[in-house]
Amino acid sequence: MSSRLLIVLAFFLQVHAAPCQPFALVIGAGDYLHLRPLDRANADAKAMADVLKANGFEVTLLLNPKNTLQLDSAVVKFLRQLNDHPESTGLIYFSGHGIQVDSVNFLIPTDANPATVTDIPTSCLSVKHLFEHLQKLSNRLILVILDSCHDNSLSSEFNMPPGLHEMYPPKNTIVATSAMPNRITYENRYTKLPSTATAISVGRLDKNHFFSRKLTETLQKKNVSGFGVDHDETRKLLNRVSNMVSLNTNGLETPWISAVYEEPVVIPPVPEIIVIPKPDVFDSTKVPLTYLQRLAKTNLDTRTFANGDPIPQAHTEAEWAHASRAGLPAWTYFDNDSTTNATHGKLYNYYAATDPRGFAEGWNVPTKEEWSALWKELELPSDSNHFVATPTGFREPDGKFKRRGKTAGWWTRSAYSASHTYTTLTMVPEKTRSLLVVNKGAGYSIRLIRSPGYSIKITKR
Repeated sequence: MSSRLLIVLAFFLQVHAAPCQPFALVIGAGDYLHLRPLDRANADAKAMADVLKANGFEVTLLLNPKNTLQLDSAVVKFLRQLNDHPESTGLIYFSGHGIQVDSVNFLIPTDANPATVTDIPTSCLSVKHLFEHLQKLSNRLILVILDSCHDNSLSSEFNMPPGLHEMYPPKNTIVATSAMPNRITYENRYTKLPSTATAISVGRLDKNHFFSRKLTETLQKKNVSGFGVDHDETRKLLNRVSNMVSLNTNGLETPWISAVYEEPVVIPPVPEIIVIPKPDVFDSTKVPLTYLQRLAKTNLDTRTFANGDPIPQAHTEAEWAHASRAGLPAWTYFDNDSTTNATHGKLYNYYAATDPRGFAEGWNVPTKEEWSALWKELELPSDSNHFVATPTGFREPDGKFKRRGKTAGWWTRSAYSASHTYTTLTMVPEKTRSLLVVNKGAGYSIRLIRSPGYSIKITKR
């Protein structure tokens, strides 16, 4: 074999053995002509581009895109990169003005000057359309970071809510915004601070926006190689940043993180045939299932509703508390630890449990009457009467986790009042059962039950 061929072969093996390089599109829009300029947006983008390059990303930096043509061109090129490298991951970062119109978010280029609200879709970049394109990609992780929750005159002029609307990202996508839905950042809400010391503590005198500064500072530290590459590592890092921002602003600014993993609904099937030991018990060929037979054997374990819409994951206490106050569906792992999922499943708030989109056709969250009947069935002497449960604990409406290993609780769909509902609770090791009235913003398990009237065939022996 010639030395030239050996060199070519060595180069080929080296290239194909190397890890897949992640791609990033970083956009800064600060020099606005018709809106309040954002002096820090370009600095945010430059700092983010530098830190991503240092972490192995191939970065495309775009500053002050004037119109949607420039924005669209950069996004299309980036999407083609991801489509051509399905084994890689991607990150989109935007620091600039954003606005929501009829629950749809838009990113505003620097020269945009919409005269009416109907001009916004043609003069700004639709995040909804961006998500529709991301949905078609097969990359295992795409991260979208929007530092766009700044005060702008358009929101008040067109009578629109401030900040960005809550977003439901496509599959395998994590979305992070600098503030919670319908909120603007701390720096925009408070133009005057009581002292220079306070200003420095929350970043008012810094050249970067507070969220972006905390994010880039965190990425400059060691052991962040999983950011933008691994789902769990990326989410954990963003959660740390969110907690830091919330802590340093006394809760006045809390970055919002929403993540969706592609995962099917996991519901144990109901057996189609039940073998009855006594041949003379039943005369008919069909018999209604008991409550225990209709009940799913394990807790619900899904991130999506029946129609495929994602259920937002609430990571931080602030995110969970916000969903509780706003009446929004949310789910969580106990202690935000994904390793508990295999044994404990997920916790959901009442708004997710009773969302009209449901979880699977023919399955419902039990009523309190169905739970009561089920507990009565357990009291009957029978070899087939058994109920397996893990003491998962629960999450308070304020985001605190409690009583793991001591309490198992499941939602009913029976409301008690506008703010409270019934939940059924099992105490371990006391093995006592009770029906409690709890806040709808709490987090409990869900055990689905087959719709009434569902019947099965009987085989006699």
